Amino acid sequence: MCRLCAVLSDEAVLLADFLLRPRMSLVRQSYAAQERRALPQGVLPSMAYQQPFLNADGFGVGWYTPPKEGEGDASAVDHPCVFTSLKPAWNDPNLRNISEEVRSPLVLAHIRAAGPALPVSEGSCHPFKAGRLLFAHNGMVGDFSRVRRELLHGLTEFAFGVAVEHGCIDSAVAFGVLLTELGIEDEAGAMREYSADDLCGALQRTINRLVAVVDGQDESLLNFVLCDGQRVVACRFATAPSAGGMDDSAEEPQPLGATLYLSAGSRWIAEPDDPQTYRMRKGADIKCCTAILSSEPLTPIRE
Repeated sequence: MCRLCAVLSDEAVLLADFLLRPRMSLVRQSYAAQERRALPQGVLPSMAYQQPFLNADGFGVGWYTPPKEGEGDASAVDHPCVFTSLKPAWNDPNLRNISEEVRSPLVLAHIRAAGPALPVSEGSCHPFKAGRLLFAHNGMVGDFSRVRRELLHGLTEFAFGVAVEHGCIDSAVAFGVLLTELGIEDEAGAMREYSADDLCGALQRTINRLVAVVDGQDESLLNFVLCDGQRVVACRFATAPSAGGMDDSAEEPQPLGATLYLSAGSRWIAEPDDPQTYRMRKGADIKCCTAILSSEPLTPIRE
């Protein structure tokens, strides 16, 4: 499974303040993740994706830059900017250079651990973009090789093109289902502004569609994050394989979802005496609101 992080703030936040500088930063999670699910006891990893601490199959970061003061509607957004690379996040100087310079009020970043039989390519690196929308997924669509064709068949032509652009991996096809549920049929539709209810409803229908197609035959982990430049909509969802063939008295297996944490407050700042330890400052004295959604906490300070 992968790791992801989304930041939404009233003020522009420096990318390095959550990608690089914290002791538990997203880049650190690319080689020292703490909360990915481990293999069963006694099972040794035979593939890179089975290493529970490693997310080295590329990365991506997307951000929005609102118009500068005096250059139009301050609430408007253009196409988001997305930077992806197949290099491990810890070993890409371009990511470090960008992170120390770019500020944005809305950022979505992702480090990838490709699942079995899924391609490792730059096109497969999240976040995925369509118009003003950014999308990232942590987890997997169960039994994807079996259900892929059925899912692709139900996509609009535009959504199908987006899925193909990103290698038709399970996450890209899930994004295609979401675009279809939003009724997006072209680039102009992807640039429309949708309400929070619209986005939440489409996300719920996407999950329903994926669950119905998989039909309880395999585990699915569906942690999705969707951004449109002004808001972030996310979910944490999992299913377990059905207990078909088990004794009627046996309990249904319980799904073990992928982790997802939310921290909200006034401002995300480093401790004065320890610049690698960050905390979410809370208080009404600062006229700012910041929220961070992440697969793992970026700080050991729990408030």
